[in-house]
Amino acid sequence: MPWEPSSALPPDLALLYGADGDAWRLVAGLSVWIALCVGAGNLFRGYLSYGIILAGFSAAMVALLAQSHVYTPFALRLDRVLTVLLGVLAAAALEYLITPLVTEGSMISRVRRLGADMMVVAA
Repeated sequence: MPWEPSSALPPDLALLYGADGDAWRLVAGLSVWIALCVGAGNLFRGYLSYGIILAGFSAAMVALLAQSHVYTPFALRLDRVLTVLLGVLAAAALEYLITPLVTEGSMISRVRRLGADMMVVAA
């Protein structure tokens, strides 16, 4: 069976094929997709929330980059992976620069205090 744009596509590819070169339709579709992802991401916590919100803005980055170029689906996937890796590296670098250094001793004492507080609340 040949590959068809209508078969189960990730949102960025579906929006690219659906917009058919019209930037306004692409931006409108991306706006709806991002709003859905942010809304769904707020229903969850932790990594699941991050992953859902990441799906929204990474689809937007890849689709907007691909709007003016002719890419294959494989190239779009590779572009998305590289975009996400760049985001992760930027976040790690920013966290390293902003977050204060913590010594191992202070971390252990903090965990012990939190454990003691939990025992008090549980009792």
